[in-house]
Formats: sequence, structure tokens, C-alpha cells
Amino acid sequence: MSPKCLTRHIANYSGVLLVCLMVQLRLPLYGQEYSYIQYGTKDGLPGSTVHGISQDNDGFLWFATEAGLSRFDGKAFRNFTIADGLPSNEVFFTYCDSRNRIWIASFKNALCYYYKGKIYNHDNDPQLGRIREIGYIRGITEMNDGRILLHASNGIYLLPRSPDAAPVFFAADPLQQTCYPFLNLKPGEGELPPVTRHAAMGAHAEIANRLADPFRTGTPAVYYAVATRDTIWITTADKRIHHAIPIRDAIVRRFYNDSIFILGDSQKGVRFYDFKNRKYTRTYLPERRVQAVFEDKDKNLWFSTKGSGVFRLNRQPFVAYTFGSRERPFSVYQIYAEHNRICAVSEKGTYWSFARLDKSRANEPLSFSRPLRDNAGLHRLKARAGKLLHFFDVQLPYVVAPLKVPLPAPTVKTAFYFHDSLLIAAANGVFLYTVKHWKLVDTLLYSRSTCALKARDTIYIGSLEGLYIHSGGQLHYMGDQLPRLRSRISTIKAGSDDVTWIGTYESGVIGLRRGKIVKVLDEKSCGLSNNVCRSLFLDGRYLWVGTEYGVNKVDVGGARPAVVKKYDMTDGLQSNNINAIYTEGSIVYIGSPEGITCFDEDKTPVHGSCKVLFTDILVANRQVDIDTGLIRPIEHHSNSIRFEYAGLSFVSAGTVTYRYRLLGLSDRWRTTGQMYIDYPSLPSGKYTFQIRAINKLGDESALLEKSFTIAPLLWERKGIQLLIGGVLMGITGLFFQLKFRALRKKNKEQQELQKRMATLEQKALRAQMNPHFIFNCLNSIQHFIVTHDAKGANFYLVRFAGLVRSTLEHASDMYILLSSELEYLSAYLDLEQMQAAPAFRYSITVEPGIDAGSVMIPNMLVQPFVENAIKHGVSRMAGEGIITVTFSRHTDAHTMCCVITDNGPGIPATGGSNHKAHHSRGIAISRERIEILNQVLETGSITLGIQSGFADATHAYGTKILLTIPLLYRQQTGIKQQAP
Repeated sequence: MSPKCLTRHIANYSGVLLVCLMVQLRLPLYGQEYSYIQYGTKDGLPGSTVHGISQDNDGFLWFATEAGLSRFDGKAFRNFTIADGLPSNEVFFTYCDSRNRIWIASFKNALCYYYKGKIYNHDNDPQLGRIREIGYIRGITEMNDGRILLHASNGIYLLPRSPDAAPVFFAADPLQQTCYPFLNLKPGEGELPPVTRHAAMGAHAEIANRLADPFRTGTPAVYYAVATRDTIWITTADKRIHHAIPIRDAIVRRFYNDSIFILGDSQKGVRFYDFKNRKYTRTYLPERRVQAVFEDKDKNLWFSTKGSGVFRLNRQPFVAYTFGSRERPFSVYQIYAEHNRICAVSEKGTYWSFARLDKSRANEPLSFSRPLRDNAGLHRLKARAGKLLHFFDVQLPYVVAPLKVPLPAPTVKTAFYFHDSLLIAAANGVFLYTVKHWKLVDTLLYSRSTCALKARDTIYIGSLEGLYIHSGGQLHYMGDQLPRLRSRISTIKAGSDDVTWIGTYESGVIGLRRGKIVKVLDEKSCGLSNNVCRSLFLDGRYLWVGTEYGVNKVDVGGARPAVVKKYDMTDGLQSNNINAIYTEGSIVYIGSPEGITCFDEDKTPVHGSCKVLFTDILVANRQVDIDTGLIRPIEHHSNSIRFEYAGLSFVSAGTVTYRYRLLGLSDRWRTTGQMYIDYPSLPSGKYTFQIRAINKLGDESALLEKSFTIAPLLWERKGIQLLIGGVLMGITGLFFQLKFRALRKKNKEQQELQKRMATLEQKALRAQMNPHFIFNCLNSIQHFIVTHDAKGANFYLVRFAGLVRSTLEHASDMYILLSSELEYLSAYLDLEQMQAAPAFRYSITVEPGIDAGSVMIPNMLVQPFVENAIKHGVSRMAGEGIITVTFSRHTDAHTMCCVITDNGPGIPATGGSNHKAHHSRGIAISRERIEILNQVLETGSITLGIQSGFADATHAYGTKILLTIPLLYRQQTGIKQQAP
């Protein structure tokens, strides 16, 4: 520890008078301190008094406290008490053996150990159950063959490696030669057995009182330390006393290496003593009572204390300096270089000056001057021309001393000197002075300001409402154009690339160029620790940003800014609230409410160890063994699983992130800062949980994974699924069979219904056709009567009566024999011939191959077309008309073709505007009948074609009706079933 020195400057006084004034005026002092991280009950430690520290093979630290045992992973504490199986809540020390069992010595005279999540004692461990009466446990260690040696107040216990073997007890007799093998010990915890003292001290055994752990390097030295009431004796393996260290009632006594011995008493913290060179080298925690010192596997030093918890020494090169008292340190608001020294501005405008940190001697204390509050304020501002100087509500006379003039600014926030002008940002406005005549030139702002700086031709003014710019004699509020600049402004820094950096309290740091935002530094865009910017320092392409969560080194030289390094209290800073930053090369000076922290950035850790381990696995809220608990499939009703884990990286001080995924559920990696992952309801299947820890330096741990299976439900098993599938298929088949049967029945019923409806419709159409034919015949009879042709009328009536009788006879039939149809057509044509004028002749031909006595034809299908040939064909001719009806078999042998031809004027001649009048009502009805018949015919469809019958050199004439009719015979029904 460096000696305290005076911190108030009183010029031209002698050293004696200076010391006297320091005592009388109680002037503030400064002191150098190492940087620590403290852990106490507020962080989760069960008690503030910690007796001992150890580390297990996995890397967890174990703290023996007055209120229980605590396991620490770098972030969280897991505490154990009587409720977990401890004999007593007060634990004195612990020891980890080669099997990773944590042996525990507590206040109660009973032994126990922790192993894989459980504490074993005499109730649940058969070997410990055989030790009924044991004295106060003084030390625990392990022999090279794996046996555990216990040094108790009533003797020595040797626990065999086999858990079923009985412990061996040796009485506390130092002369027992059988105890000599105990010298073959691994490093232990607590005092070694008494016989070992005699073996180590030899002839000097009478001075032996307590023995510390031996230090062995293997070759060549083996050292032992024996403590008496007022002396530590260092002896070598050849039983010669190497050195005696005077110290009274040493609490801490252990070797650090082959030249350093650690000593601690109740008054002076803990000291490192070089017993080869016979001098103290370092002192730690001088105002604390240190109970134990421990170096972990990463070479971090840990100190357990009485009443103050645990301290971890931050790695070099962080050195802290405090101004004022420890209870009320002075805050530092500005750091800058002046000549060959570094200056700091603290509360009340006090200046501190100290030598630059030497890279080659970074661990040595800095030489500080006395505090400066003299008449050199204005001189210092001029020396800092073009640089913004921050104060904290300092009275303006101190800033501009030795000038003594009335000033409108009561307290100063910042001062900026340029071109014999002084720009003052104060609590009541922003003021511009000329220094030569000390005249107030202008008041730029009439409200509270936070900072003001001139860059090029523009004055930037920070306020509680945001940023103002004074340019061209006008004041502009930038928050109207750029909403980001409405945040409270903390500081301003001018860059060399025409970018002005604006620090805010809500929006991070904003880069401004010619009135436009060109870069933004915040948590989201570049990973800033916090959006509250308290200070800025520009060093080339790197912008150092001080926040409420530490300092960030940001690379702003590229197209996209990026944080390249972060420092906070876990690294060694005194505070995370960064008021001031100054760098020179790799040397960094940080000002905070706790003082100044200096460090060499080149010596900060670049990499550190990182490991991730499972700390617990819970299935359906029940703890299972981490190694074997997931070997068997998990029952489906217990398909909730929780993984608890810890990332071990003490250099990160808890700043560890995790990347994880659950294969079988998702291949996507996710990131979290939590130390547990819950899967409340997993479906059946095979899974592999994978996780990796990443420390604050970016080092990744090895991949940790755990595979498990969620058993399928009864119906998810293959045999059951096959059975269920078969049953379902059977049920489905039966269902569809019944369904199809019902559908077929329904379709049949619908088809029958449609058939009946079609039949009724056919009858209705025929009923329409018969009156039409009767009407025509009656017209002919009337014609005979009117012309007084009684013989013709009588003949016509006889023929007509026969025709009507035939029509009525077949009126209810959908199909009639072709022979009946031919008879009907002949009778009809004869009647028409009698009344036709001019006369026409006809012929009906049935080609061979068609049996007119067995072929069926739809009733009244041909007659309407014959009627049409008479009325609209031959009746319009000047000469004799000819009508032919031919029935022939089609080439496909399944249809019959009926061709009706007349030699009338034909389709073109009967066209025109009266085209509708030339169409018989029978033709329209026949078309409808054909459409209906096609719906119920099973063997084919009826087609209708109309075309010109003949053609000569000048025009076409005549009409040809083509009917294609499926061949149906008497034995066929000819009606098909319709789909629903």
C-alpha cells in the first residue's frame, strides 16, 4: 500500500507547516487501492462472515459461511443449510477430493460431504455412519491413493476408498511410527496431523504448534510452515528451518508459491511475504479482517472476510485512486493532459495533477500532487483551448480566476475557450465573453444549459430540452427537425471528419454533420451498454462512450459503428457511472463518482476460460440425477422438463450468455441470459438438448448436450397404432359400405322417381302433340265440308277416326314398335295428301337388316318432322312435292338412322323475319322430348340434324332431317338409372 499524501495545495509553505495545516484543516487525501468485486448477502451469499473458500473439479467455488454452505458459479449462489442435511449452518472450511466430493467441516462435531446435488452424513452414508464420536475437525486432506484423512481434536481418521470399508482411527500420539505414511498427502485444508509436524520439524518439534499446508513444486523444494503464537516458521523437507516470520495470532497462513507466503491477522488485512527475499510485497484489503485467501484455477485471487463477505481481486492492470475519504469520495468530472502530467477536475473545481501511468510499471502507485484550487483557472482554460472542460456546478470565479468581475452565470457546467473568447454553459443560460477586456458579448440561451461547444462556425448548445445550434447570428432548435435531438444533452465532442458527436441521456450518441444525422450509437444499433451517455472521448477512429453501465470503445471509422470493447465494475472499474474518459495510446484513465481508475488496455484479458455445466434437471418438478436420470424414457404424463445450468467464467463476473436448442423440436439456435430453460409440455419423441455458454470476452464453452426420450402415449405405440388402424379401417370400411348401400338405395329411388317423372313428362308432351295434330285434321275436315265434298269428308273422317284410335291406343307408351310407327305415318300422310294443294307424293322405306316387328322407337318421334316437311316444305311448292322417309342401320350397328327429306324451298327460302312462324310447334316439342329421352336412354343418345336436301347449279333447296336413334328391341327396357 502506498503512503497517504497531502491533497490540498498551499504554495510556498514548508513541509512541516504543510503537514500541520493538513491536520488542522482536515484536508482531503488520496489513496491507491486495488480493484475488487465484492459479494455479500445482497448478492445471495447466506452470511457476511466467510470462513473458507475452495473450488471443486467442475470449477464451482464453495464458500463456508456462518449461515450455511454456498456454491457460486460466477453469477448466482446456491445455498445449503440444515434443511439440506448440514449438521450445522456454521461451516468452517471445505475440501474437494479427486472424486469431486466436497467435504464439509462445520461447527457441530460431525462430518458430511456434498456429492451430485445431495449432502451425505452419518444418516445416509454407511461409512460416515460408523464414525459416532468425532472431535473438532481441524483439517481434511487426501492421500495419493485416494484415502481421506481427517485430523480431528481426538485423533486421526483414515477413510478407505471403498464406501463399505470401516474407517481406521489413530490416537493423537505424535510418536506412532505407523502414522508416518501420512506425509504422502495432497494439498489439504486446515491443519495437518500432529505427527506430520514432528516429521517436518524434526528436532524442532517442541516449537510446533500449528502446521499450515505444505507447498510442493515436485523438484526440488518442499516447504512446510509451522505457526506458533507469535512466529511463522518456514522449514524445508530436510527439516531445517529456512526462515522465521514474526507475526502475532496469524489468521491466514498458507503458501502462495515457492517464494511467497500469505499472512493475515486481525488488524492489517492480508499481506504477501517473499520469504526468500524477506520482505512484504503486496497488501490487500488493509481495513478488512481476512479469514482466508484462495486462488482459483483461472488465477483469480479470492478473499473471505469477517463481516464483509467475499472479495475477488480484479486482474491487473486496473488500479483505483480515491480522492477524499472512503465514505465520501470526490467525483471526477474531467481528465486531460497538461504538459507531462495528467490533470483531473473533481468537485468544487479542484484540480489534481499526477504523473502519467508508466506501461513498464503499471502496477506501481502514481505520484499525485496536492490539490490545486488557485488563481490559475483562466490559464488552464487557455491551455485547453478548443477543448470542452466539464465542471459540476462550480462557481464561475473559480473558473476564471484571477479575474474578479461581476458575472451573470452563478454556476458553471462547461467552459470552452477559443480565439480569446470564453463560452460558458451555466445553470441559467449560455454566455459568450471576450477574455481580453472581459466583456459579455452575447447571451445565446436564457434557460438552463448542460454544455456548449464551438465547432467550425457553429456553436452547439446542449439543454434539458435537446440540442440548439447558433449559426449566422440565429438560434435554431434542432429537435423540431430531428426528433432524436429532443433528448437531454449531456456532452458534445467535435470530430476531425466534420462530424460532431452529441451525447444524450435517452437516445445514446448521435453523429451530426451539416445539420443531418449520419450515425447513431445506441443499444440496438451497435450494442452500446446503455443509452444514457455521460461522457465522450475521441481517439482516432475510436469513440469512447461513458454510460451508466460502464465504458464502451466504439469503432466509428467504418461505415457501420461497432462496439469493440466494454469495461465495467466486473473488470475493475470503481463505478459504472462514467463521468470522464481520457486515453493515451493503450493507457486509459476513467473518472467516476468514486475517483479515477487507470489501466493498460494491452494488458487486459483477451480470453478467459468458459465452461457450462448442468446444475439440476427436473422432470415434472421432481429432481433427477444429472448423469442417469434421463437414461430411461420419461413417461408421457411427466412430459415437462426443466434444465438448470451455469456458465463458469469468473472473468465475466456473471456476464454470460447462452445459445441453446432442442433437437427434435427445433433446429434453430436461441439466445438467453437465463440460467434455466423450461419445456412445459413436450410431445412424444426423441430429443437432444444442446447448450453453449459465451463469456463477456466472446469465448465459447464446449457444447453440452443431454439426450432423452418422451415415451409415447398408449395410442401412439406402433402395435396399438396398428391395432387401432385396423379397427378404424374396418369401421371405416363398414361405414362406407353402409353409406354406399344407402346411397345406392337412395339413387335407385331417385332414378325411379326421375323415370316416373320423365314418363309423365313424355305423356304430357304427347298430350300437347295430339291436340295439335287433331287441330290440323279438323281443319282439313272443315275444308272438305266447306267445299261441299261429302264423299271426301266421309273418307277423311273414317281415316281420321282410325288414326285417332291408334294415337290414343299408344298414348301411354314411351316406345312403340317400328311397324306401328310406320302404319301411323302412312295413315297420317294419306290424310295430308287428301287436303294438300298442290299435291305431293311420299315414300317410306325400311332397309333390310331392320326388323320393324321387333325394333322399338320412341312414340311420336318421327311424325312431327314429317308434318313439318308437309306444312313448310311441299305445301309451298308450285309443282309436285316429294316426301321420303328412310330407316337404315348405321355403320356402328348400334344405331338406326331415320332420314326425312322433302323437295320444298328449303331452309334459306323459308328464312327471314318470319322464320319463327315457319317452325312447327311439334318440332319444338320434339326437341324437348329428345333432350328428356337422352337423360333416360341407357344404350346411347338420340341426335337431331337439319340440313339442305338438294342442290343445283344456282341454289340449294329441300330439307333433310337426320335422326340417329339407338337400336332398342322389345326385350330391352331402354331406361337407365339416374344418379342422385
